Amino acid sequence: MKRRTDGFKLLPVICGVGYFLLLTVAVNLTTAVLTRDTGTSYPYQQILLLDLAALSKINGESLFPNYIVRNENFSLEKVRERYNSHTVNTLIYGAKPVFKLTTKPDEISELRERWMHAILNNKIAYLKSRSELFMHLVSFNEYYVAIPYLLEADFHNPPAFKSKRGTLNRFLTAYFSYFYRSLFFRGFFWILVSLGLVYLSARGKL
Repeated sequence: MKRRTDGFKLLPVICGVGYFLLLTVAVNLTTAVLTRDTGTSYPYQQILLLDLAALSKINGESLFPNYIVRNENFSLEKVRERYNSHTVNTLIYGAKPVFKLTTKPDEISELRERWMHAILNNKIAYLKSRSELFMHLVSFNEYYVAIPYLLEADFHNPPAFKSKRGTLNRFLTAYFSYFYRSLFFRGFFWILVSLGLVYLSARGKL
């Protein structure tokens, strides 16, 4: 009887892992089908470039592949000035972007190779930069959470069409404005709640 009970306790874990694997396969297959004719722009290169920018700034030396260094707008000084641990946009956009994105498979391979080499040789620095980004994403050390995005959407990036704000829109806007600095808008709070639920579930109290 005890073995059967233990099996039931593991069932949610097995289902969760199975669902995650199934979702991962489905996303990758869908991406492959959608980009079969047009090819991919390798969006993950932005993540690798941000990591290399962080490590280059910490080490004081360029860890970038050759095709990045050859860019006429590139310099380590510009990387230091424009680096933002929260986003790579300051380095890849603008009138004179420091980094030039690529769609060439050989350059992507070079980027991945340099990234892996940099990570393996700068493990502590990599974990530090990643932890800063994680803290930002879960709003652990942020005063504002939702408001900057609401302002950007409403004023700096207006939609191509105009419409009257309905009752639901006004209600949701008021809700966001009232709670945007509360725990309900902070990812770390929901992570703690989830961990608590996992603990209670493992103890058989849910």
